[in-house]
Amino acid sequence: MATTIRDVAREASVSIGTVSRALKNQPGLSDATRVRVVEAARRLGYDAAQLRPRIRRLTFLLHRQHNNFAASPFFSSVLHGVEDACRERGIVPSVLTAGPTEDVAQQMRLHAPDAIAVAGFVEPETLATLAAMQRPLVLIDLWAPGLRSVNLDNATGAALAMRHLFAQKRTRVAFIGGSLAHYSIAQRALQRLNLIVPFAYEKYVSVSESRISKLLHMQTQIHTKTPKCSHPRSFLWRRPDDV
Repeated sequence: MATTIRDVAREASVSIGTVSRALKNQPGLSDATRVRVVEAARRLGYDAAQLRPRIRRLTFLLHRQHNNFAASPFFSSVLHGVEDACRERGIVPSVLTAGPTEDVAQQMRLHAPDAIAVAGFVEPETLATLAAMQRPLVLIDLWAPGLRSVNLDNATGAALAMRHLFAQKRTRVAFIGGSLAHYSIAQRALQRLNLIVPFAYEKYVSVSESRISKLLHMQTQIHTKTPKCSHPRSFLWRRPDDV
C-alpha cells in the first residue's frame, strides 16, 4: 500500500498542512521542522516526485563584489539569461546580493525561494549554508564537489589564447587576473602554466631553473586550492611580449 501524506504527518508528529508546506518548500516553517518532515517522507518511501514540487520562485545570488554590472558585464548577461528562462517557465525570479558578513540564511527565508542559482565566487561558508537549505541549487561560473554547475570551458579558452600567442612568436606571456579563489580565474591561470612550462623547455626560452621551479610551485598551489602569489612584478623576469 502506498505511503500517504497522513502517514508522513504521523511519522513526523506534525499536521497534514505542515507536511504539505514542507514538501512544497513553502514559507512559514522552521528549517528544523522542514528537515524533519522531508526525512520522514524519505524514510517511509513517500512518492519521490512529490518531494520535487514545481519551482515557482528562484533566487539569483550574487556576491557583493560583483554587484556592479557596468564593471562586470558578464554577470549582467547571466542575470538577463536567468530572467528570460524564468519568464518562459512562469517562475518568479528575485535577486540577492550578499557578502561574507551577512546572514544569508535569514535573507533566503525572506525571499522564500523554491530554487537557488549562485553566480560567480561566494565564500565556502555561504555555499555550505545554501546547500544545507535543501533547495535545488545550481552554480554558474563556480564549481564545488557534489553540486550541479554550469561553466564556460575556461581551460580550453586559455589554451587557445596561449597557442595563438605562441604562433605569433610571443615567448614571454604574462597573466593578469583576479584572485585564484575564483574558479574560472584559477582554471585559466592553471592552463597557462600547463602550456608555458613545456613550451619554455621545448623552445629553449631563457628561463632559469629557479623560474621554472616557481611556475611549477604555482601549479601545485592551484591544484591544491591554496593559491598564493606574490606581487606580479616578481613573476616578470623580463618585459612580457603579451598579456
